[in-house]
Amino acid sequence: KGDKGDKGDKGDSGGSSSKGEEKKEEKAAEKEEVKDEPCPPELCSGGKSLINSECKDMRDENILGEKPGDPTSQKKNLAKCMQQDCVQSMESVGCRWLDENKFCYIETGQQWCDKNPTSKWCHDGEKLYGGTDWTPTYDHIPYFNYVAESWDDPAPYECSCMKNCAATKKYTWCVDEKEPVLGLGKDLPTSNPPTELSNKAGQCVCACGGIVL
Repeated sequence: KGDKGDKGDKGDSGGSSSKGEEKKEEKAAEKEEVKDEPCPPELCSGGKSLINSECKDMRDENILGEKPGDPTSQKKNLAKCMQQDCVQSMESVGCRWLDENKFCYIETGQQWCDKNPTSKWCHDGEKLYGGTDWTPTYDHIPYFNYVAESWDDPAPYECSCMKNCAATKKYTWCVDEKEPVLGLGKDLPTSNPPTELSNKAGQCVCACGGIVL
């Protein structure tokens, strides 16, 4: 009887193990399903994310292109991209949700991610920024060094932006002269401190690698 009892226990253990394996397989299948989740039309078109036009150009030329433009154009393209995303962040649509390159989705993407926040396609900018205020991100953007004929890591972008401001290389105008500088660059390469000017509301000035826009 004791032997039979032992065999019975082993049989029960095998059954539990089998059920455990089934659950593991189910979870693995669920993960695979999420992994293969196609990008919805609200977020992508032709396999590429729907983002602002300047960021689209930056992505297609500098990230997906075999060899990007000269050093000045690389920095200028990214500054234009950051400027557009900065402006969107102040609009009602906002810029909470980002694509895989940390660029803002356009309005359809923002609305879709609001309803589907756990989707693998929706990258939460609030977690990236450490708060609700948009911040220029660029540490992941490749930079081609034409002198060394190689990709620089880290890239020498040093991007920074100021909201409700506009600037030239020498002058900066802001609605509030104490407007903070956002980004790792921390300061804009302007030779004079900001001057208050109310008509700059809703605008952004951004600089990447010394290129001011």
